[in-house]
Amino acid sequence: MKHSLQSLSAIVAILVAGAVLWVTVVSRRPEPPLVPPRDLGPVPVRTRLVEASTLELVLDVYGQVRPRRELELRFEAGGALGFVHPEWRPGRRIEAGEALLALEERPYRIALAAAEAALAEERAHLAQAEAELERDRAGTTRAGESLDLAQREAARVRELARSGASSTSARDTAEQARIEAELRQETARAALAAATARLAGGRARIARAESALAEARYRLERARITAPFAGTLAGLAPTRGREVAPGEVLGALVDFEVWSLAARVPEERLGELAIGQSATIRLGGRLAGQGSLAATARGVLVGIDPRSDPVSRRVVVEIEVRDGVRTEGAAPAVQALAVGSFAEAELELGRHEDALWIARREFVWRGGVPVAFVVVGTHVERRELEFGPEHGEGFVVRRGLAAGDVLALEPLERLRDATPCVVVERAERP
Repeated sequence: MKHSLQSLSAIVAILVAGAVLWVTVVSRRPEPPLVPPRDLGPVPVRTRLVEASTLELVLDVYGQVRPRRELELRFEAGGALGFVHPEWRPGRRIEAGEALLALEERPYRIALAAAEAALAEERAHLAQAEAELERDRAGTTRAGESLDLAQREAARVRELARSGASSTSARDTAEQARIEAELRQETARAALAAATARLAGGRARIARAESALAEARYRLERARITAPFAGTLAGLAPTRGREVAPGEVLGALVDFEVWSLAARVPEERLGELAIGQSATIRLGGRLAGQGSLAATARGVLVGIDPRSDPVSRRVVVEIEVRDGVRTEGAAPAVQALAVGSFAEAELELGRHEDALWIARREFVWRGGVPVAFVVVGTHVERRELEFGPEHGEGFVVRRGLAAGDVLALEPLERLRDATPCVVVERAERP
């Protein structure tokens, strides 16, 4: 306890001595004399003359190459793979009509033969039904003639019986013959109706057999895949003899005769786009014997997706290309393209006559407003800018500058409205 009190007393003594020292020395030190700011004179500035010119407005976009036609090679039904194109290689050129793949056809040909036999059998049954119908139709006609004759004979005998020229037994015999003729006519009509029904059933069975035959032919046809258009093979060759599942993708045929660039555009630039605008597409590539070359292609804007990506705030536009690819220093050539490869494009937005243009480095932002400084006499004048379309590394100026203005380029961080200046260098338009 005694040691603790001694330590506390020592600490208090040190604090008191420090306070006394600060009061006697530090607080009584005289203030340094004030020195008035030096006048450094006018700010030396670099300038350029603002000139009106005609600008070809473009929008730089980027995206991925995709073909307008791409066919996935697959079978609707499963089975053993019986045929593969003997020269299948990824990237091999295929002409329209070439056989690419086929399943083992024996099961399909057996089913086709069975369907053809069933149809032939039903046609034979139909022919028999038609013959029976003709027979029963003729029988019905004869039964009608017999009934007519029996009715006339019965009427004649009844007249003779009234006059006493015929006996009762003769009259009864004639009536019996009439009744039997009526029964034969009813039987003939029933047979005709049954033959008509059999013919209708035969025709229905013929239709079913024809449908089954068409289905068998369709399945046999679908067991083979031929190229519906000229294109390029994609994917490794499937193994012949392997079992293929229904719908399994075995490769693809890609047509680059007509291809497009799916590019992404900031949604705030949509108002500048219109279907039919031209574009220049830039993509890297390699031609045999010539090494890596810069390649370009001309395209046209054919589609604008109305949906915007919620993260990137961009929309997809489609630029279609039909006339192949041109390489620098070489004749027009169709270059091997890869689906999904990266490419850039310049969309041509149109011409802007008498445009005033300012680079990004030639203005500053003050309070969220773009500001430039123009030399007027021996001072600079602050100008608030209103921009038009973006162009290259700058903007078209709608308001704030005029042709003939002397634009101060640097040092922008030292300039304020009415800052004195002296021009030390005039730069050319960037």
